[in-house]
Parts: sequence; C-alpha cells; structure tokens
Amino acid sequence: RLLERALLARLSLAVGEGMARERLVDDIWGESPPRDGIGSLQTLVYRLRQSLGAAGSAILTTHSGYSLSTPGDAVDGQRFLLLVAEGRKSHEANNGTVRRELLGRALALWRGPALSGLEDIPFVASYRTRLNAIRMSALKERIEADLAAGLDAELVPELEGLVSEHQFEEHLW
Repeated sequence: RLLERALLARLSLAVGEGMARERLVDDIWGESPPRDGIGSLQTLVYRLRQSLGAAGSAILTTHSGYSLSTPGDAVDGQRFLLLVAEGRKSHEANNGTVRRELLGRALALWRGPALSGLEDIPFVASYRTRLNAIRMSALKERIEADLAAGLDAELVPELEGLVSEHQFEEHLW
C-alpha cells in the first residue's frame, strides 16, 4: 500500500504529464531499486489501478511510462496551487476581498503535512519542502489581506499559534 500511495502521489504532482518508467523507478525506490525495476513498477501500476477501481482508468500508459489523466483541480495539491495563483492575480487587480477568499480556500485544503506518511520515499523531501514553502507564503499573504481588511483582533489567536510553531518566521511576529 505504501508504494501504491507513493506512485499515486508522484503522478499527482505531475497531472497530465507523462512520467518515464525509469524516472518513476528512481523517484519511488531511489538508490535501492528492485532487480527488475520496470517490472516491479508495472506490477505496482496494476495494483494501484485495481485498488482505485473505476478511477484507476485515470492512470494512463504512455509511450515511455505513465501519466495521471484527471482535471488538475481534481487533485488537492494542484487545486491549492491554482487557488494561490488566482489569489495573487486578484491582489494585482487590487481586490483584497477576493484575495482573502481564494487564499483561505487554498489553505483550507491542507489537512496535515505535505505527502504525510511517505517520508521514506526518495522523491518526497524536495516536493514537501517546495509545497510547505508555498503554503507558508500563501498563509503570510492571507494574513496580510486579513490585516488590510481590519481583522486585526480576529488574527491574534492564529498568529500566537503560528509564532509558537514557526519561531524564526519574522513576518509572523
């Protein structure tokens, strides 16, 4: 199950993009691939498709590997990135209310650490760092929008918790 989750997570990070078999073997097994890495990957894809039932048909076989064919906003991570980008565009258009709402919706998608439970999978560390940095940036931007809207008092409890959790984030102080 862990490797199935890892494969689904890796394909989800590149929705609609073909991933080469060799790249997937490297990303999932790293320096210690199985003897028949490609065969093991094919078995893993088969098991993942079976466990997903009808949704397994979204995992497509391409000329050189596999891809996840689903609308980008059907994947929480991709939806998060889209909402953050829209929030930033609304800021450029000087629409603070829309910015607050979009960034709030993006942040509400988080239910814990990025790629939780997959820490030992080789590709995870770099993606987790990137996603957490974007999350922190979106959080700071949403706080700025809340402050600009005059929600100072409502932010105090949240900021107290954030400062204790992220003591070295000067912006939160």
